[in-house]
Amino acid sequence: MLKTLGSRIFRRAGQDGGEPLISPRTDLTMGDVDTQSFQTHPPSSPLPTIEDYGQASLLVLQQLLMDRSVEKAEGEQQRTLEVWRGMNAVGGEQGASYPPSWIKEFQQMVQQAATRHFPSLPPEGSTQQQQQELHTYLHHIQEVLTGELLRLAPLLREACLLAAVIDSYHVHTMSQLERLLQRELDSDQLFTLLRWTLKTYLSKMLSHPDAAAAPDLLLLTDWLQRARTKALHSTQVM
Repeated sequence: MLKTLGSRIFRRAGQDGGEPLISPRTDLTMGDVDTQSFQTHPPSSPLPTIEDYGQASLLVLQQLLMDRSVEKAEGEQQRTLEVWRGMNAVGGEQGASYPPSWIKEFQQMVQQAATRHFPSLPPEGSTQQQQQELHTYLHHIQEVLTGELLRLAPLLREACLLAAVIDSYHVHTMSQLERLLQRELDSDQLFTLLRWTLKTYLSKMLSHPDAAAAPDLLLLTDWLQRARTKALHSTQVM
C-alpha cells in the first residue's frame, strides 16, 4: 500500500515528453509518504487522496500499537500523523473529528493490540498454587496497562487518539475481569479480585490524569456490585 502511495506522488513526464520534474526514489520508507507530496511543482499525476493518508496513518499506528518496543514515532511517521490530523482539523475546530469509518478501523486495531499484549487467563481451581497464579495474572495486567499508558501517551495525546486507546483497553480489562468473575472462585480469590480492582485498577490506574476522563465507568460499577454480592455470598456458605 505504501509503495503504491509513494508511486502516486511523482510527476510523470510532461506533455512535451521531457524528464519528470521529480525523479522517483527507490529508498522510500513508511514515513516518506507525506513529505514527498509537498514539492514545489504540482505534479500532473494524482496526489495521494485523503483516504490514502488515512490508510498511511493507520499503518503507522499499527506499528506503534503492536510493537511494545517502540518508544516513539520516528520523524516521518510523526509527520504522517500530523498531516492526517491537520486534514481533519482535529484539535483545532470545535467538534472536528476523524472520519467514523477510520475511527472504527483504529478501534479494531487497538482491540487487537490489547488481546495480543494481555496475558492468558490463569487456570481454574482454588488450590494455593492457583491463588498465586491469580495474583500473578493481575500483576501482569497492571504491568501491561501501566506500560502501555506510559508508552503511548506521548505518542497519541497530540493526535487526540489517546482516549480511544484507554477506553478500548478498559473495555478489554473489564471483559477479562468478567470472565474471571464467572468462574467458581472461592472467597479468597473473590476478595483478591475485588481488592485489585478497587485498590489498584480504580484507585491507581483509572485515577491517572490521562485515564480519568476516558473510560466508561458504568462497566466497572456494575461489575463491582456483582462481585461484592458474590463475595459476600461465598462467606455465608462457608
